[in-house]
Amino acid sequence: MKLIIQEELRLYRRGREFSIRVNGCELMNSRPHGSEEALAELAARILQAEQRAHDASRCTKQF
Repeated sequence: MKLIIQEELRLYRRGREFSIRVNGCELMNSRPHGSEEALAELAARILQAEQRAHDASRCTKQF
């Protein structure tokens, strides 16, 4: 599979394990996790901060 940026994306399988690689560099795999949970927590913190900022801006509007 070729991506728009001309990088090669490949899915590998070894037994029950999977790996996604771009140009030979592993992006993620199905082995014991942690990185995806860290990424999800980071995204949740960013979304919460944006929601608080949005809520605060609604409270300061003049009626």
